[in-house]
Amino acid sequence: MHSAGDVRLTEPIVFLDFDGPMIPTRAMLLPENRSGGYQRCPRFDPCGAHLVNILLARTKANLVISSTWRIRSRPVIEAILAHNNIDPNLLHTDWDTPRLFQRSRLQEIMAWITVHSEVTHWVALDDDDSIRNHPNGVHMGMDDGFLMAHYFKATALLGFPEKIVL
Repeated sequence: MHSAGDVRLTEPIVFLDFDGPMIPTRAMLLPENRSGGYQRCPRFDPCGAHLVNILLARTKANLVISSTWRIRSRPVIEAILAHNNIDPNLLHTDWDTPRLFQRSRLQEIMAWITVHSEVTHWVALDDDDSIRNHPNGVHMGMDDGFLMAHYFKATALLGFPEKIVL
């Protein structure tokens, strides 16, 4: 819930990468991902997906997909999100970052931000090294994905710091 003094032009944006944050190495051990389902409709790490849901609910953010999975159509991305219990209705109308070949993930995110100058609060949940030192980057390792420490950093960057998740 926004505080009385919190004035924003738009809802916050969460740029979401799939491989790494949502599908860390350990998620490849899930039966659905081991049986070939990964290529069709991957199973996200359940704890990471749940933390993303809490983050989106807490901050009232919209999602923009920055993952290489964005080469798929919006309906496919919506199906992947729904399959992992993330509300596809939370996708921004401009739901994916531009594909700037031979550019970094951060450059693609910044290109999206340039077009959406009304966006003042955003975070990038990613394992790509290009976002590691950016003030809005929440960098994580490929092995463990989106963890509590990343959640706390993301909520703080979006203006909703908290110490515990209820």
